[in-house]
Amino acid sequence: MSNKIYPIGIQNFEKIRNDGYFYIDKTALMYQMVKTGSYYFLSRPRRFGKSLLISTLEAYFQGKKELFTGLAVERLEKDWIKYPILHLDLNIEKYDTPESLDNILEKSLTAWEKLYGAEPSERSFSLRFAGIIERACKQAGQRVVILVDEYDKPMLQAIGNEKLQKQFRDTVTVNGYTLADGLLTVDFGESYNVLNPQVEVLCRTAVVCTLNQIDGVDYVAFTIGGVPYGQTGDDKTVTAMKASDFISGLRGDLADKNKDDFKLYFANKKATKLKEYNLKNASYSGKSKEQFIVEQLIKGPQKGKYTATLTSDTELISVATAGNICYVDFGDNFLTEQSTVSNKLVIYSIVNSLLELDNIHKVQISVEGDSALKYHDDISLAEPFIRNLDLVEQKNK
Repeated sequence: MSNKIYPIGIQNFEKIRNDGYFYIDKTALMYQMVKTGSYYFLSRPRRFGKSLLISTLEAYFQGKKELFTGLAVERLEKDWIKYPILHLDLNIEKYDTPESLDNILEKSLTAWEKLYGAEPSERSFSLRFAGIIERACKQAGQRVVILVDEYDKPMLQAIGNEKLQKQFRDTVTVNGYTLADGLLTVDFGESYNVLNPQVEVLCRTAVVCTLNQIDGVDYVAFTIGGVPYGQTGDDKTVTAMKASDFISGLRGDLADKNKDDFKLYFANKKATKLKEYNLKNASYSGKSKEQFIVEQLIKGPQKGKYTATLTSDTELISVATAGNICYVDFGDNFLTEQSTVSNKLVIYSIVNSLLELDNIHKVQISVEGDSALKYHDDISLAEPFIRNLDLVEQKNK
């Protein structure tokens, strides 16, 4: 009979491994998460091991290989790089006063500033946090890992206390909501528009995935001051979102031996137009379809009569789809690598290829998380792109 005991109530991965508790190996799934996306939001169910997963991720990103001996990730991971980690645990505070959330944020920021330094000009929480991330990245030479546990505890403990709720949600205000025919429309204040793209997609994921669990709420839509969020031109359509729109990186897309047909767009031989490039029964196991598509564009065409649009040295940092928008983040060499085709063909080879997937309606491109840029000082990346078929060569030509 085994001497191991069950880790009841223990959420610390290092303690479970060092003290000989039973551990069900889920590290292969964790490894897939790490390698196929950058932003993940895990909402429900309760008592499902979310805090233990956060602790496991922390040990993994700390490069503590010895804790993973005998587990699946030991054979999957080859490098075991140590990353700077910002772990915010909101479970350790009792949120019964307006100052309680500020206190825990101040405590965490101060501890991180002792490690990575501070700047006098960084006075607000958001500026201090941004400065910490930037300095941590520069000092370590690695991207920063941000782990947030019990994100909703301040709001849950403030239920029934309108003063506390207002204090905790003042950064982004909600004007009101309507529910009709299964569509819950939430109207935000103008402050929602100032969120940067990465924070906004996490916020949208959290809201939609949470509200979509309510009986009678089939879809969720956002408006800003009564205007549909993300509308362009004369488009007045409110985009209806559901929880499954936000988890493409964790669905069956990651199952082994997955195969499908893909339509990509490279430039034609003369590099004057985009040309359809079909991949039949292509295997994309271990990654999302979105990631596979962008990686194939970087790899380049394997047939004649086509011209590559992206250089083989292009660095892809992450690809994630949320609310029918695909967010593609490249390394900074995306702005410096010189393609042999026009800037428009580069951008729309990415956009048109990804929009061949039914769940994607727009593509937002960024570089190192920043979309307030111009590609080769020519094409603005500030707004999501839609399909452009005018650049595609007709099949009879």
